[in-house]
Amino acid sequence: MLADPGAASLHESTRGLIDFTDARLRTVDRLHAVSKTLTTASSAREQDLQDFQWLMDQLIGDTVDYQYGSVRLRDQAIANDDLTDWVLAVQGQGDGATQRSIARWRASRSPLWLVAAMWNADAPGPATAELIDAARAIDPSSPAYPTISFLRVRLLAAARRRMKRARCWPRSRTIRRRALLQRRSTC
Repeated sequence: MLADPGAASLHESTRGLIDFTDARLRTVDRLHAVSKTLTTASSAREQDLQDFQWLMDQLIGDTVDYQYGSVRLRDQAIANDDLTDWVLAVQGQGDGATQRSIARWRASRSPLWLVAAMWNADAPGPATAELIDAARAIDPSSPAYPTISFLRVRLLAAARRRMKRARCWPRSRTIRRRALLQRRSTC
């Protein structure tokens, strides 16, 4: 049908039917094809975005609350597919998502993976200082600059809160211990 120039009016419908069938029979392959279209085409069609969302829902369900390590067909889905890999790492929860994001950022030094790594990083954590330094080096003209700046401030604030709690903990523990001893001595 697609090879017949006389049936040109049916080509779009035929492509849609082929895509529909591929999505159900070869979900991961179709996900890769749509991801490639979204990341390389000069403009994406609304249908491509809807297909990507539907295909991701087939892998993880209609949720953004999932453990990265429990994603069905994850290794196949992320193989040679940066968009799917990035979305799963950013949305996924747990150490697996954090480790994947940081590893991909270290390998690529890409601002996109820096966003993912900073989104998932714990503060203070083993990579916090490295991520904050990398964020500081992002060029203000980069499209990722506003997001990375926000995430940098978020990491710094979280690190300061934890450091403040750590400094206060011994003092508050001593105060509680004294109060407890005073109560025992007056009984």
